[in-house]
Amino acid sequence: SWAFVEQPFRRMSKLPRATVFVSGGLAMALTVAIAGVVIRRPTWLQHWPAPIATMQFGHSIPAKLQGLARAQGWPDETFVVGAKGSAPDTVVWGDSYTNAMIPGFVSYYRATGRGAIIAARSGCQPLVGISFAQKRRSYGCERHNAEVFDAILQHDAKRVIHIGFWSGFAKDIVRDTDGSVEFREHGQENGQVFEAALRSMIGKLTARGKEVVMVGPIPVQKFDVAPAVARHIVWSESLPPELSRAQFFEDKSMMFDIFSRIAAMTHVRVVYPHKGLCDARGCDYVENNVPLYSDDNHLTPAGVAKLTGMFANMFAAATP
Repeated sequence: SWAFVEQPFRRMSKLPRATVFVSGGLAMALTVAIAGVVIRRPTWLQHWPAPIATMQFGHSIPAKLQGLARAQGWPDETFVVGAKGSAPDTVVWGDSYTNAMIPGFVSYYRATGRGAIIAARSGCQPLVGISFAQKRRSYGCERHNAEVFDAILQHDAKRVIHIGFWSGFAKDIVRDTDGSVEFREHGQENGQVFEAALRSMIGKLTARGKEVVMVGPIPVQKFDVAPAVARHIVWSESLPPELSRAQFFEDKSMMFDIFSRIAAMTHVRVVYPHKGLCDARGCDYVENNVPLYSDDNHLTPAGVAKLTGMFANMFAAATP
């Protein structure tokens, strides 16, 4: 620091102004280049144990990065779980929660031969007839959802599975003074406007002979799971307590009430992922040092693997 920082700064007054700025610019460029290398190749500087190196941190992986083929004749970001060129009769429509569950649909296809069309865009809950706030509008949610909805009506799909972060969405659906329905960040609604919009969309699908399967709330932990498990493995940090079953039902009480009423609609079923993730004591987030969540609410493939029974229920024959 004395030779390369302190002394050069003492001599700086003797250097031409252009030299100072060029040198500073080059130093910044070098720093950015080194940072880029570290970000893209972190294992060059730090070698983590295998259990951590294979962990998934952050949100779910988009479908296009999971090796699925594009669905022909469907909107962008729509892919197929199944044989190349196949046209499954089930459409899975949702947001990043849907992307997180793709490994489960792949496993179910390999076990049963029953595939699915996957239409998912992160940040865009599968609901039409609403206007999105500016942030979500920048994701293209309105256009994407409208295109997927129209494609479902035009194709022969008989089953539509909706997966979304509903509990982080329902309170933000409001009715404007002109009667229009909008999504606004940080709303404090009681879910009635959301339920009405959901019923309207479901009614349009069932009127066209589609069966609708809603996927209920996923337990949301109180911390980011994968980093906590990694710190536990490397530095022996204590793992936080899991979400209790009572706390889960209290947190999602509004959504359970809404889904219980939605399930009474004709040709509509609701399946609940918490039945594979929670027991009488609480809702697990780790198993044999393998995290079941990548953050606090998105499931990892290990977490999705615990929902085998739910996938069977989603594809079960419709009840008259």
